[in-house]
Amino acid sequence: MANFFPCPNPACTYQFDASQLPEAAMVTCPICRTRFPYRDSANKAPTRPPARRQQAEANPFDEDNDATSLEAEDTAPPPRSREKSSSRPKGGKSEERPNRLRNQNYPSKGGRGSTALMLVGISVVLLGILATIFFSMRGNRWFGDDEVGKDYVDQNFNFRFLRFETRWIEDQDLRKKLGMNAFIMRSKEPQSWIGVRAKTFDSGARNPSPNELNIELEQILKNNFTSVQKTAQVAKIAKIDVNGFEFEAEYDGTLMKGQIHAFANKGIGYWMIIFSPRDVWDDAKGHLTSLRDSFEFATLRDTWKEQVPPAVPHFVPDGDYQLEDGDRIWHRAIDPNDDAAKGPVKFVTFVLDPKSNDDHATMLFRCPHPLQLKKAMPDIVADAVVLVLDKGEGVDDVRAYLNEKKEKEDTFNAKYTFEKIERPPSGTPFPKTDGSMASYVVTNNIDRKQKQYYAIATMKQGSKLIAAIGWCKEPLSDSMEPYILRLIGSLKPR
Repeated sequence: MANFFPCPNPACTYQFDASQLPEAAMVTCPICRTRFPYRDSANKAPTRPPARRQQAEANPFDEDNDATSLEAEDTAPPPRSREKSSSRPKGGKSEERPNRLRNQNYPSKGGRGSTALMLVGISVVLLGILATIFFSMRGNRWFGDDEVGKDYVDQNFNFRFLRFETRWIEDQDLRKKLGMNAFIMRSKEPQSWIGVRAKTFDSGARNPSPNELNIELEQILKNNFTSVQKTAQVAKIAKIDVNGFEFEAEYDGTLMKGQIHAFANKGIGYWMIIFSPRDVWDDAKGHLTSLRDSFEFATLRDTWKEQVPPAVPHFVPDGDYQLEDGDRIWHRAIDPNDDAAKGPVKFVTFVLDPKSNDDHATMLFRCPHPLQLKKAMPDIVADAVVLVLDKGEGVDDVRAYLNEKKEKEDTFNAKYTFEKIERPPSGTPFPKTDGSMASYVVTNNIDRKQKQYYAIATMKQGSKLIAAIGWCKEPLSDSMEPYILRLIGSLKPR
């Protein structure tokens, strides 16, 4: 007859058949995995743990509870069976419950599952690390060996480029510093770099003006290089002539030499830079320019049409001439007593009588710094004025008028010199005008360091000479000259 007894684990419902067990053994419950010593005492229930072992389990860090004594006690004869319960069911014997054994190494439910999850997690982490290393190494290459020489098309910025040889890797650190968001690649032999920065204007609705391109070009050099020396240079990129500079400058303690150019196409502005240490420039230049020449515009924006914001016209009610602010950046002075001068056109203004600058002035402008347009109080870095002179034929007469006026108003009786500039410092060509145009560097004999940049555009109307004049400090002419030339160069009949 079968003699069943329950698993010693109170939470387990499994019933052992004593007749199926050997006389003495360590038994493991197939349900909860509890292990306990079993000794057959005429097919009685499993033994109670010795008192010494119970004490050890209650305080496992007690120095008296050593492993030797525990093992010795485990072999002691089984204790007496448990006393019968005082409560008896009706009409029968009281049920006996075998001694419950406490297993010090009892695993929690789901222990195997937790271990499996842990192993899976470790495996995933290791695979992730290996994948990151693999793809980062491949990412630094920007392409695979089988892709060398094949076209790469940038879907975001609409350009096509031949993929580099495998000795080129992407320079992530320099990419962030120089803002070359398209890419910047580095070659170790000879050490050199080539990079492209791209940007949409008004969400790609319009092309950037030459002034906007030049401002950002200047910022790339100014923010990343020191002791910059540059000369204007025209290069052919994407089959068009683009303006830029050849430069020498220091980067991270190394004297570099290179070229940087800016251009635009279908609502996107591009800035391309190539450079290397100056002592290897002659070796690197040929390969760098060859790579640069492989740049082409893609066909992803072939249906694009420019949405140009209208230029702001500026005129006076009784005048037959006008200017246009295509950059929409100039602020115009308004005489508070002249309501007619305000006109129907909405533009940014400031209150000041234009004749406070010159008795012949009809319009007066000032220009904030282009990089501070979002500031409430941007720095004013350039000025412009329109004069109506009773005599004169062109820019030479206006220059002479300005020279005389400056010397007359100078409190130190300084003498001024207007030195004509043959080539604009920013590389921006003169706009086509209905009259004559020229630019000058102005100095005086008392403080020759206080140089100014002046640009003059003229137009003849009957006996009157209309002159649009813009000026700024000479060190700012690289960045502000394009804005000045575009404003005064727009002088035309109304």
